[in-house]
Amino acid sequence: MKTKKKYREIPLTFDPMFKALLSSEDTREYLALLIEYIVGIPKEDIMNNAVVISGELYKEKEDEKGKNADLLIAIENHIVNIEMNNNIDYKEKNYAYMHKLAYRYYKIKDNYKEGPIIIQINFDSKKTYDNRLVIRFEMMDKERMILDNENFIKYHVNLDNIRLKYYNEKENMSEFERLLSILLFNDKKTLEEYKKESGIMSKVSKKIESLRDDDLINELYEINEIDDRRRKERMMKEATEKGLEKGLKQGLKQGLEQGIEQGIEKGSNEKAISIAKSLLNENIDISIISKTTGLSVDYLEKLK
Repeated sequence: MKTKKKYREIPLTFDPMFKALLSSEDTREYLALLIEYIVGIPKEDIMNNAVVISGELYKEKEDEKGKNADLLIAIENHIVNIEMNNNIDYKEKNYAYMHKLAYRYYKIKDNYKEGPIIIQINFDSKKTYDNRLVIRFEMMDKERMILDNENFIKYHVNLDNIRLKYYNEKENMSEFERLLSILLFNDKKTLEEYKKESGIMSKVSKKIESLRDDDLINELYEINEIDDRRRKERMMKEATEKGLEKGLKQGLKQGLEQGIEQGIEKGSNEKAISIAKSLLNENIDISIISKTTGLSVDYLEKLK
């Protein structure tokens, strides 16, 4: 008898879950609404013309490992790269994606003026820049406020803003904010509530549940958890080794300093005793010898 596997609430900050949700035909309207709110491309144009394309980016060398974007969508003359950022080092990675995309599609056109508009949408699970919900970046001359390249645009969606709004003003959330909230708040109880609705949130909820029951998604998530655990263990080991090394260096340094100090002190003391003995042999007053050498009168009495 086959044992039923335990239901796991795999988060949508996990890349394969996020990509699978937004690339599904079942949630095409959800994807279209997100892009419309963020970029401004009409929902109808996205629904009718959007095509999910390969996430494999341009390779600079034949032996270079391909870097996969989370989701690439072609909408007429737009290439939209959608990213879920869950790590602190995402900015460098995102810039690399954008430049590789631009090179790839401009190279195909062989005419930079006819190249597509490259748009990157970053869903940031942690606070980015400031408290604005959506922040748009473009290449421009800051002094003259003139755009340098209108075909290169980057958006950051601050999901932390949604997290705060959900906890404090849930009843006042806009449609866009509500659409974003399910990316963060999708426990089984919440999904059951959304499934009772007749709109897009019901479809998204059902898709999330079906993905969490998918064998491949679960297998990838288990691998990811193992990798995370190993990475944390490695970081802990490196931190411990660095701490021990630093402690050893400090210990050696302190020991050396103490040894030198003790050596100087011992040498000075032996020199003072030698001088005191010579002065005692000359019958110099003991109080004068004490002041001269720094040795106590009692100690000098014993040297006689």
